[in-house]
Amino acid sequence: MTAAKTYYHNVANSRYIAKDGTEHIFVGGQLTTSDPEIQADLDKQIANGNSVIRTKTLATVDAAALALKLEVDKKAADAAAALALKPAVK
Repeated sequence: MTAAKTYYHNVANSRYIAKDGTEHIFVGGQLTTSDPEIQADLDKQIANGNSVIRTKTLATVDAAALALKLEVDKKAADAAAALALKPAVK
């Protein structure tokens, strides 16, 4: 048996119809399944760029984006500080 995996949809209580006609219902924006065929179908949708189905909550995605932005901002601030400390060349 495959381990259960949770998928998230941008729209709460939405339905996704697979190519074979199978209906997947995201209750409260979530669908948890251990069915390998459903997982494969949803993983394929995500890999193909489906913008409403994902495997991480938006909070997780937002936190990762914020962490990356903070890291980039810190590097930029450090670089600016290093340039400010150098004497001007005449």
